[in-house]
Amino acid sequence: MLKGNNQKDQIKMLVVDMYGRIIEQRMLRNEQTITTGDKYRPGVYIVKFVHGDQSKQLKVIKLPN
Repeated sequence: MLKGNNQKDQIKMLVVDMYGRIIEQRMLRNEQTITTGDKYRPGVYIVKFVHGDQSKQLKVIKLPN
C-alpha cells in the first residue's frame, strides 16, 4: 500500500464506477483505517489511492445483500 512520510501526510482516495463516474472522494491520514461502500449499489468499482507521485488501484466488487 502507499505510505506517507509522517502522520500529517494525506492520501487521496477516489472510488469510481465502471462508467468513470466519481462515486466518492476522501482525503485520508497516513495509516488511517476506513470502511466504505455500505451505501453503494451492487457492481464493480475501482478504488484509487494517490499520494504525491505514487498511486495504487484496486478493483472492488459489491455483491447484493
